[in-house]
Amino acid sequence: MAGHFERVTDSVLLPRWVVREHEARYAFCRSFVRDKIVLDCGSGEGKGSKAIAMGKPRLLIAIDRSLPSVRLARGERIEPVAADTERLPVRGRLADVVVALEVIEHFANPEAFLTEAARVLRDGGTFICSTPNRIVRNPLSALSDRPLNPWHLREWSPSEFRSLLSTVFGEVELLAQQPQSVRMTRSFEWLAKIISRRGAAILRQLVKIPLAIMPSSGRYGVRAMDEDWDYEFVVAVCSEPVR
Repeated sequence: MAGHFERVTDSVLLPRWVVREHEARYAFCRSFVRDKIVLDCGSGEGKGSKAIAMGKPRLLIAIDRSLPSVRLARGERIEPVAADTERLPVRGRLADVVVALEVIEHFANPEAFLTEAARVLRDGGTFICSTPNRIVRNPLSALSDRPLNPWHLREWSPSEFRSLLSTVFGEVELLAQQPQSVRMTRSFEWLAKIISRRGAAILRQLVKIPLAIMPSSGRYGVRAMDEDWDYEFVVAVCSEPVR
């Protein structure tokens, strides 16, 4: 897995909006985990695992390939495990919920990870996965283009992400975070033609700086998609794994 140094951690000062985006995803996951066995894939130091565990799972297994990081994830209801998340170290049909937030874009073989997620889910289980929306984050880029974020191997459009997930899950619901007007999306695509795709992607991130001082006004929350808006992040809730 590439990009395992990109982590949400207390040891690095992160932009306020990055923290709020992650917190909103953790809060969304909490409603799925009560009394369940949960796998948190790519858990890092466990900030997300501890936040999700506030939803009172029976057990949350925090899995990350970095032993020094995953050691910090231990907490009430949380069992840390150092392992490669593309080869999950648990038996089949163990988990009620598998969570992978902002992880899949780091994998060289995302299909293998999805197959593993399906393998470890019980019948009736839920897979929750989030990833950046390339259409917003990297204007006019193709799936084969490397994203601006140096840790990401690829980023998908919502339709591409649905197609990927649908190869492994019979039910895929796409939700979203951080709305952006379609007009603004088109403006950044126009800029990409003028100054380069990379330049437009950099400018797209710079326009978020005011979020450091603005109240959240609910913009970070996970919500249903509205066809009149684009969104910076896609959150998928999947079920009916294909065995």
